[in-house]
Amino acid sequence: MADENVPAGNTAVFQSLALIASAFAAAGAALITTGGFVIGFAALALAIFLLIVGLKWSAIQKHAGTQLVLMVDKAARYRNVIFLFIVSGFIIYGIHFVYNIRSDIDKYVMPRRITTEQSDNLREYSAHHDKYYVKVKVNLLDKEALEYAGQLSFALTQAGWDAPLDTSSGDPNTLNDGLCINTTGENVNPKPFDAKHDPRMLLQQALTAAYIGVTCGSTVGAGE
Repeated sequence: MADENVPAGNTAVFQSLALIASAFAAAGAALITTGGFVIGFAALALAIFLLIVGLKWSAIQKHAGTQLVLMVDKAARYRNVIFLFIVSGFIIYGIHFVYNIRSDIDKYVMPRRITTEQSDNLREYSAHHDKYYVKVKVNLLDKEALEYAGQLSFALTQAGWDAPLDTSSGDPNTLNDGLCINTTGENVNPKPFDAKHDPRMLLQQALTAAYIGVTCGSTVGAGE
């Protein structure tokens, strides 16, 4: 049944613009709640503008160009497609939102830990390979990461690595999520690459053998 405030011939246009406006309004509200005030309020303003255009379309089309009117009327015929597209967008956003919540739960409610099996695997692999100095650096303010880093430092030390725990604020930074391998001093006394005696490669392989996931890494030429 057509809205009493909208002429019957313009109902399709109003419904289409209202659907698009609702998507912009939802996106704007989400952005505002996460700190994106400028873009969020711009999206809300656009949503209000589209609703007004939909309500006043019968008057606007009298002054709009013929091509514009035909284009809007044609697009309005596919409002069901627009609806499905918007619903799909909300579903994808919802899945992404739930995934992020699950990641936070895994991080804080179910904190990471080095298991006995992982520690044994690390020690077993390291027993047959060279061990080097590796600094286990962690953000002191992140309690979950601090606990995990302590366990990792202990496991590496037990496996024969020289692995002190470092909570300083100097480089490299510790702002990345997960476990990263960062190397420094690549340009100091450079030698031909040898995978069997490369500290970074051996550490990566040792952690992989122990099923300890590494999510990122970097290399700096300067340093010790």
